[in-house]
Amino acid sequence: PARFADRPTLAGMAAAAEGAREDTGPADGDADGPIPLTPIQRWFFALDLPEPHHWNQAAWVDVPRDVAAAAVRRALEAVASAHEALRLRFTRADGAWHQEVAPAAGVDLRVVDGAEPSVVHRAAGDAQRGFDLGSGRPLCALLDAARSRVLVVAHHLVVDAVSWGVL
Repeated sequence: PARFADRPTLAGMAAAAEGAREDTGPADGDADGPIPLTPIQRWFFALDLPEPHHWNQAAWVDVPRDVAAAAVRRALEAVASAHEALRLRFTRADGAWHQEVAPAAGVDLRVVDGAEPSVVHRAAGDAQRGFDLGSGRPLCALLDAARSRVLVVAHHLVVDAVSWGVL
């Protein structure tokens, strides 16, 4: 089959892509189960980091002052339900890493009283260190109701700088 690099124009790349799709697992958000690692995921695991669970991106999001924790939880669960990457589970077997899309489940939302900055700082650190790659929950959040904000934390295996805009 023709490669994209052999076709330097958009029309040439489109022609090379025709019929080149292979079965890569669940499609269109309708299935759970195993899927191949992406190239960046293979690169990440090849680093053989001592703490691969502690490699994430985080962002504070302002929320209305009177937002209920239950509403934040429902919103995060809806996003995780719609985006399979936010439900990926990673396991290592026979020396190789594998991933699968886990069924939709609850989202890890922690609520803190932000009156004391050290409490929020400690909870934010715990959220960023607390991922278990095998749990199928590479997303968590921390609601700081006192400051009307939510810290959304996602493991870097499932989010990058571009996908933050989608989230």
